[in-house]
Amino acid sequence: SGCCFIKKNWFLTAAHVVVYDGRLFELLTIGIIGGGTFTAEPIHIDELMDLAVLESTHEISQRPLMPGHVSLVSGEGLACVGLRASVGAVQVNLVKRETIREVGSLTGIQEIEFESGFVEPGHSGGPLLGSGGAVVGIVTTIYPTATPPTARAVNVAGILSHLRMHQPR
Repeated sequence: SGCCFIKKNWFLTAAHVVVYDGRLFELLTIGIIGGGTFTAEPIHIDELMDLAVLESTHEISQRPLMPGHVSLVSGEGLACVGLRASVGAVQVNLVKRETIREVGSLTGIQEIEFESGFVEPGHSGGPLLGSGGAVVGIVTTIYPTATPPTARAVNVAGILSHLRMHQPR
């Protein structure tokens, strides 16, 4: 999963979606539900943060999602969005505030774990949306066999400052 982010040809996802065993997948494509498939090149990959920003030569017709700035632990109106590959559809799970807990981070960027109702492979890299529909986090890890199913996300505010530091083209 992933989302069009900031620009109509930038896509935000988890690094492990595009990198395996330290190597970038040879052919990266972005599939837009109802909108075709496009090739993409990475403009920023950070395996420690589990973050990748891809750039396509094609712009999508929809408005890209914009970042929001909120503490993830507040849990105000959070929704986890990801591809439910087993049925080929996008799934939205509302996040219950009482299931959110802040976890340690190797990068110093806020990370949380939360019960997500239903997760499966394909949810990694999906956006965590705030109450206004802005991207406030990205899902980096899922634990579908945990009871209850759990996901981990990193705060997008940290992602933005990290992107500014590394100046993607």
